[in-house]
Amino acid sequence: MAFFTFATRLALLTFFYHVNANPLIKPNQQTLQCATGTFSNVVVGTGVSIVIETATPVPANGSFAESALADKGFPGAFGLPKLCAVIVNVTNTSAVPQSNYRLGLFLPDTWNSKVLTVGGSSFAGGINWPALSEGAHYQMATISTDNGHNSIISDLSWANPSTLLDWGYRALHGSVEVGKLMTAAYYGQSSTRSYYSGCSTGGRQGLKEIQISPDSFHGALIGAPAWDTKYLMPWITKIGVDVLNGTGTFGQNEMDFLAVEILAQCDGIDGHNDSIVSWPEQCTPDFNAFLCPGAAPSSKTVTCLTAGQIAIAKQIYSDYTTSNGTFVHNGFELSSENQWGTYVDDTTPSTFDVAYEQYFLYNDPTWSWQQFSDKVSYDSINQDPGQATADQYNISEFEARGGKILMYHGLADGLVPTKSSELYYSNTKDATEHVKLLCSIAEHKIGRKGIAEIDCSTIIYYNNKINKRKIETTLPKFRCLPKVKLVLCHRVRVVVARKLRWQ
Repeated sequence: MAFFTFATRLALLTFFYHVNANPLIKPNQQTLQCATGTFSNVVVGTGVSIVIETATPVPANGSFAESALADKGFPGAFGLPKLCAVIVNVTNTSAVPQSNYRLGLFLPDTWNSKVLTVGGSSFAGGINWPALSEGAHYQMATISTDNGHNSIISDLSWANPSTLLDWGYRALHGSVEVGKLMTAAYYGQSSTRSYYSGCSTGGRQGLKEIQISPDSFHGALIGAPAWDTKYLMPWITKIGVDVLNGTGTFGQNEMDFLAVEILAQCDGIDGHNDSIVSWPEQCTPDFNAFLCPGAAPSSKTVTCLTAGQIAIAKQIYSDYTTSNGTFVHNGFELSSENQWGTYVDDTTPSTFDVAYEQYFLYNDPTWSWQQFSDKVSYDSINQDPGQATADQYNISEFEARGGKILMYHGLADGLVPTKSSELYYSNTKDATEHVKLLCSIAEHKIGRKGIAEIDCSTIIYYNNKINKRKIETTLPKFRCLPKVKLVLCHRVRVVVARKLRWQ
């Protein structure tokens, strides 16, 4: 649960940057004072206090980082433009329970009057310095929150009633408010536009903020969002349990073999044999084609799968519905197999398989995967730890303000099933105002399959069509600045809901 490549997301940011571009603002350098005192008069609200931990001038091509202990979630940022790096500690005593979090800001010397907020990654706690650098390079004042805790991606042991809510939505919401005030104090004027960019957990954060505070952003770039936390996490546990309870070994070697076989059978369905599964939903693989005639070969090289291993794979592809008919989550698409190993281990549960129940759901570190049943899903759906799930689908107020969402999701995503984005899309009111790009065979976080370069003006053109309420199904290419490239998947599919459903 993390990011697509920086190149992909940077280029996609031009989607908003160019459409609403303003002349660059170069304040008098004598008025830009990168010091804690510059922000001493910032007043947030009742019960909210801020402490400016540091305000550090960063030279052109410089770097900024905290120590590995101070920020366990993210490394530093390098090759920066000239800017002021600020760290703020925020306490909100009016919140119940009390809220406490940190945020970081990159305030570039050359500013275009815009603010960009960037999301986090999985369960990591820490300020996302690399993502902050993305906005700074595009002359945006950029904000990131630590989500109220300090931890690596796979550590969930920090959870308590307060930190869960901060991770769920409070830290990001407060950071947007404080960050905008800090930006105005530094430049001597308020920002004219506010944008958001985040992938996976970061995508969830952006959708949640739009739902609870429609005026926070003018536009949002949402990638592979893990928006349905209360459904996604018990499903992740279930597929891990399915593997552990299954017959035969099902590890990374088996997953990689399966990926090759699925590609061989499903590649050409779209009429192109190009090592890309563009239409997984139209492929019905013949599992008997690689069924072992007997027991699995003793060799470490996987040349076939047993009936038990194929049964496990089919469970991972399948949607999860409980015994009483409650739909919990969609399964993975064909061609996502290479990434399953993050959640699936045929010898021991992975961290994600049990930590959610141990620390988020039951506050019981002794909880084990053998205790899993449909009840876990019911409990998760009822509790929604941290109120993290972004399922307030009526975003008409955001839409009425002219807000736009660009959502993209790789069809080969093996961490967050692609169909979950389709579900969010179809459940969102007035879906024609929200666009989803499905990248053929892009994986979660790295997008390394089927990569091709597409001129950035393709996306700019498409954004203009959205603003005019015209939905196009083909994307022409135009000449654009050489330094601005869009890295997307081969044969991008633009998907517009044909049938809108309001829940």
